[in-house]
Amino acid sequence: MRNKTLNKTLAIVFGVFVAVCLAAGCSEKIVSIQEKGVEVSMCAKLSTPAMAQYIDHFQVMVMARDFIPPIIEPLEFIDGYLRGEVIVPAGRERIFVVQAFDKEDNMLYSGITVADVLPGKTVELSIDLYPIAPMLYITPHYQRVEMDSSFTVGIMINMVPELSSISFYVSSNDAPIYIQSVTEGTDIDTANSRLSEEHDDLSAYVDISWYNQPIGSLTDVAGNAHLATIDFGSYYDWAYDTATAVLDLQIHSMISTDGDTIYISGGIISTQSVFTDRGVIELFYEPGGAK
Repeated sequence: MRNKTLNKTLAIVFGVFVAVCLAAGCSEKIVSIQEKGVEVSMCAKLSTPAMAQYIDHFQVMVMARDFIPPIIEPLEFIDGYLRGEVIVPAGRERIFVVQAFDKEDNMLYSGITVADVLPGKTVELSIDLYPIAPMLYITPHYQRVEMDSSFTVGIMINMVPELSSISFYVSSNDAPIYIQSVTEGTDIDTANSRLSEEHDDLSAYVDISWYNQPIGSLTDVAGNAHLATIDFGSYYDWAYDTATAVLDLQIHSMISTDGDTIYISGGIISTQSVFTDRGVIELFYEPGGAK
């Protein structure tokens, strides 16, 4: 996993949303992109600071067909924001890659977007970060929902091949949401696997196992799968017009197709470390609606 190059096979969208503002700081005409560049200031806000607990350092990498090698600059995480500056040759189709690493320099997340960087112009970008490390996560990671409406989240797994059994918890803080149902994900072979679950308004315990012989995997060859779908409802709370619901995802156990333990809660980890991440739902009341 000690690889700082962009993973060519990005997992299914993980909803960690990063809003990036790029401000061009040079208004003169660029005569030669080899000689002059545009100073770009980056200010990126993580939609959920909880993600940062696994991350030691961030960087931005800028690439294009007309300059080599890539430009790499660090990004600092200060008060919930990613900040930094990078000099980018003016031109079109600049590729921006934001990467996040742990203390051992393993890449955990990566996001990519393409934009033009021109003198005197302001560029606003949206970058979705994708998990690079083995991870159980919620998608969309962030969404904004009107109160008194329904919404759906998916439970995804990334880079855990040959997984035959998994159980996990999903819980919410005391916000105006409730769980309506828990069903199999779109990648689960319902003829050869079994889902059992128990839920109340604010939490759910889910177990998914392959039970037919020979033992099969719940994930594809790369270790990716949409494991489950959780339908939520929300209601209007007279105490406030806005609220934030945090969905906390915890692994209870994971077993491989050969019967080996991948993970058991309580700190027993055998073949690999698997991260989990939180989801954030912002609930709002639309003025003019019926309270």
